[in-house]
Amino acid sequence: MKFRLIFILFSTFCLLGNQQKKQSQEIDLVFCIDLSSSTNGLIPVLKKHFWEIIYDFNRYYPEVNLKIGLIMYGRPSFDKKNNYIKVYSDLSSDYDMVFDSFSKLRTNVTQGEAWLDQAIDVTINQISWNEEAIQHAYFIGNGPAEGKNNASKTLVKKSIAKNNLHFNFMFYNSYNNQKDKDGWKELAEMGKGNYKLLKLEPSSIQFQKKYDMEWITDIGNMINDSYLPYGSKGYERLKISLDIDSICATIDEDCYESRMIYKASRFYQNMNASWDLIDLFTTQPMNVEVIQESEVAPTLKSMKESDLIKYLQLKKLDRKQLLAEMARHSAKRDLFLYKKHAKLKLFNQQTYFYEALISSLESGLSSDFKITY
Repeated sequence: MKFRLIFILFSTFCLLGNQQKKQSQEIDLVFCIDLSSSTNGLIPVLKKHFWEIIYDFNRYYPEVNLKIGLIMYGRPSFDKKNNYIKVYSDLSSDYDMVFDSFSKLRTNVTQGEAWLDQAIDVTINQISWNEEAIQHAYFIGNGPAEGKNNASKTLVKKSIAKNNLHFNFMFYNSYNNQKDKDGWKELAEMGKGNYKLLKLEPSSIQFQKKYDMEWITDIGNMINDSYLPYGSKGYERLKISLDIDSICATIDEDCYESRMIYKASRFYQNMNASWDLIDLFTTQPMNVEVIQESEVAPTLKSMKESDLIKYLQLKKLDRKQLLAEMARHSAKRDLFLYKKHAKLKLFNQQTYFYEALISSLESGLSSDFKITY
């Protein structure tokens, strides 16, 4: 009986351990984007949909821990000695800093050498891939698949033999060269990934929003007002966050809306304890003396310990209520996006950048995740 009880306890422990492992999964996702003259327009469309792409991972079960990396190639300013390639961001879950790294990149057309094999080599060898993560690289552009040294196939084959990296290729159909398309498709098949043709013009199918966008943006602005920066970089990080908001607002209302909803999601909330007092108060034991000695607003610095704790408790509650209200409105938006996505899929209208990317991700990750709306 004693041994039976031990066995049951051991089995339960193992089961709980397996369940714990399934609760979250690491995903490493790297975008490698061609910026040569034939792909003009990719930077604006990436900016437009960046926050929507990240927020989409909020729908994955088990829960996803996502890291994003970004590589650009094919622009003369990136220097010939680097084969005109620049790593803008290694893999990171600090998405604000990933976006900030390329947000000021000009969209001017420049004639440059875009060598796919060199871009593949940098993606494999200059990114800090996590061996335990699901790894996907997306190469977005066009041109000959062979690259500078006709090495694309060799690089993909060697990587597949020893790594868990999936190679996905999205060919920007700005010109018609079947040989180039076939070459990119062959690389995707060889690299255990997906191949997509894409264009930058959205579908002409119209969709009427069934939710109130003004509520989403207004609540987002109120959440912004709840941030209490501290420390040597607190105000700098808050400024970066608000500057990104402004950039998204100038792109279009959908981009700004996506940004506001992303900032209310688990990918942003409680992730800024290094510079926001509310996140710090929520996630860690508080050392009031350290806070008062840090760089904070003068009104906070002058507060007594008991008053400061009460103030932070009230601010935390205010934000919690705002987040609950945002969740209610974003659920309506999620339903709208589900219907839009389903309709575009029904009419085979998935060549636009965002739809092509999301459908490719869903296909590539469907064996590991249940994707819900």
